[in-house]
Amino acid sequence: MEEFDLATLDPATGNVKAVFLPNSQFTLLPWDYLHPNHAGYNAMGQAIDIAPFAPRHQCDRDSH
Repeated sequence: MEEFDLATLDPATGNVKAVFLPNSQFTLLPWDYLHPNHAGYNAMGQAIDIAPFAPRHQCDRDSH
């Protein structure tokens, strides 16, 4: 389990970091301070350790 708030929230304010706020000039919708922009989703993805899902090397399989 990953804590996405650690990747996207500003610890000083508790709100989404300014760099991750959606650009509402294109949608004309107010920010909801919950859903980030593309950079925010990228930061969330980078927070995930994918090593447990990586395939093992062939030599690892042969030794078991």
